[in-house]
Amino acid sequence: MQPTIKSHIDFCKSVANGSTFKDAYLMQVSCKNGTSEATAEQQGSRLAKKYAIYIQGLKQKTSIAIDKAYENEAVKDALKSVISKTERMQVLSDIAIGKLKISKPIFTKEGVIDSYVEPDCNDRTKAIAELNKMDGAYAPQKIDNTIKGSLGVNEVTYEQAKEIQKKLDEQV
Repeated sequence: MQPTIKSHIDFCKSVANGSTFKDAYLMQVSCKNGTSEATAEQQGSRLAKKYAIYIQGLKQKTSIAIDKAYENEAVKDALKSVISKTERMQVLSDIAIGKLKISKPIFTKEGVIDSYVEPDCNDRTKAIAELNKMDGAYAPQKIDNTIKGSLGVNEVTYEQAKEIQKKLDEQV
């Protein structure tokens, strides 16, 4: 059965795109702010059963559209031009060890010349720092700062503390 009410159509689209029945119902159908989660889940399930064939059709259309997009040459070229994390780490590693020459501007009287040179200490340090960030080396570590057991402090009265202070003053 195909829905005719706009909110039901939007509900079906949300479910087809991966929303839960409850979330889709709360976002698309329920006009009341006080709708309980149990009610939303129950009504969302009811609508999903009612429009199951329509939702399945939407999922198939989405899947076909994604497949066609991947077949598109422009998308293939765009995906090829994006380098992976491993490739980025390899480039940074090559800079860090001085294996890859990098482009640096050289300023002359005639203007700026772009030249490929070996990375200097600053470039290598930056590459190493970036690799460390990618590996999570700078991530904060959790430190257990709870005190376990007794501190070994004896309780003393005010009078006893005065006596101890007096003895310490005499020693100095």
